[in-house]
Amino acid sequence: MPRWTVLLVVLLLTAACTPGAAPTPTPAKTAAPPAATATKPAAEPTKPAPAATPTVGAQPAATATPVPKPAVKPLEPAVMVKIGGTGSLTEAYLYIADAKGYFAQEGLKAEFIRFRTAADMVAPLGTGELSAGGGSPSPGLFNAIARGIPLKIVADRSTSLPGKANLAILVRKDLIDAGTIKELRDLKGKTIAINATGSSTEIALEKALEKGGVKRDEVNVVTMPFPDMLPALGNKAIDVAIDVDPYNALAQAQGLAVRWKGEDEVYPNHNTSVLLVGKFAQDNPEAAKRLVTAYVRGIRDYVNAFYKNIGKAEIISILTKATDITDPALFDKMNIIGVDPDGRVNVQSISADHDWYFAKGLMPQKVDVTKVVDHQYVEYAVERLGKYQP
Repeated sequence: MPRWTVLLVVLLLTAACTPGAAPTPTPAKTAAPPAATATKPAAEPTKPAPAATPTVGAQPAATATPVPKPAVKPLEPAVMVKIGGTGSLTEAYLYIADAKGYFAQEGLKAEFIRFRTAADMVAPLGTGELSAGGGSPSPGLFNAIARGIPLKIVADRSTSLPGKANLAILVRKDLIDAGTIKELRDLKGKTIAINATGSSTEIALEKALEKGGVKRDEVNVVTMPFPDMLPALGNKAIDVAIDVDPYNALAQAQGLAVRWKGEDEVYPNHNTSVLLVGKFAQDNPEAAKRLVTAYVRGIRDYVNAFYKNIGKAEIISILTKATDITDPALFDKMNIIGVDPDGRVNVQSISADHDWYFAKGLMPQKVDVTKVVDHQYVEYAVERLGKYQP
């Protein structure tokens, strides 16, 4: 029995009373993959990152982020890094880094391992059997850290920057057409779907209700997976859904709902997804820094593609091969994910979520968030690559 299996059992006993990381949505057309099957990632859609205004006109030639300084040689022998994922498009930066050879240039051999949920990555990260993974800053993550599992938040994966939010409030089209829902206060009395309680999505819902002056007990909250929200909107089982792309784009294309408000409008700068490392980084600090450097280069290519129209066709081609979004046109219909192009996480946002979970009784004790977030890895990357220039 692998060491992390025993550790996972302990974590699952805790998770029975405390919600873990909210699962990243899996497209309805694809069955959820087994919990730890090595495979080429089949990511889920969501959208790209921050920092400029799209260029109109002909697409510029592809331009990669600057190659690391020649003085920094690849690791020899090459180090195997096993990277966990659930299929979220917030993992796109890793797929880009792999496809464009950034891991290889650092002296790393990347292997992607698919997990059913982000919570399933915690144990193997803790034992070093997984080099890096990701998910939301959740009660399950903080509870694992409180139990001594050596996890660190090292880089941003998704933040609801102004105008750049993948998570959004969908409202049934008939309710919009009838003028039934015009303002946040109109959510009172409505049935609203979220993917899980004790999650960053639930926090976004509560922020929206607060802004509208609506109490939690004045709405009917139901939980269901992100893909199931579309048929629920279609048969009018729910009035509102807090969903992510590509489902937001598909709901609009099918005439089921309107993307009413992005999370950036109700909870700006909410850091909803992060890159994690564990014992592997303790045992292989140089390899961990190289991994994050390649990751930051992937982020920057992603930002350049979708905000500056630089090399966009190439990046879309990579993502249609590495993810479940096989239609290139869908990338132009989805909203954009915000992400810091230097990879820095929003410590204030993570601390606020941590305190919310504790206040809700989802964590038996607090942890020191300033010690959980470790920026040394992105600082190393920025030292080598230079600060991103918008």
